[in-house]
Amino acid sequence: LAQGGYDRHLRQLRRSLAQQQAIALAAVAAHFPPGTRVSRPEGGYFLWVELPPAVNALDLHRLALQQGISLAPGQIFSADRRVAHCVRINYGHQAHDRLQPALECVGRLATVLAAEGARTPPGERTNNSNL
Repeated sequence: LAQGGYDRHLRQLRRSLAQQQAIALAAVAAHFPPGTRVSRPEGGYFLWVELPPAVNALDLHRLALQQGISLAPGQIFSADRRVAHCVRINYGHQAHDRLQPALECVGRLATVLAAEGARTPPGERTNNSNL
């Protein structure tokens, strides 16, 4: 602390997180389905992503896990269904070289779920394990 190492560490961490945030925001914009909205946080290392209403975040979570990708479905942050089409994405991991490919994959999965959900009446939607 007396040598300024902690301040240097924090500056480097902030730069790294800003770069990773930019990568994550660009990947969401490029690869997620039309109608997706994303937060632009001023701090931290999470994005809140609102997908089209036809996407069930729990289904997306399960499909992403099958690809070795972890994200947090909105349902774990609320007791009601208002965020059932939202996910929280962590971009703060050291393995930032895997961030863009992972988000491209999640975007493809979300696009498929959005298309399938748009074709299925809301009362008939079930968990999708066919992808």
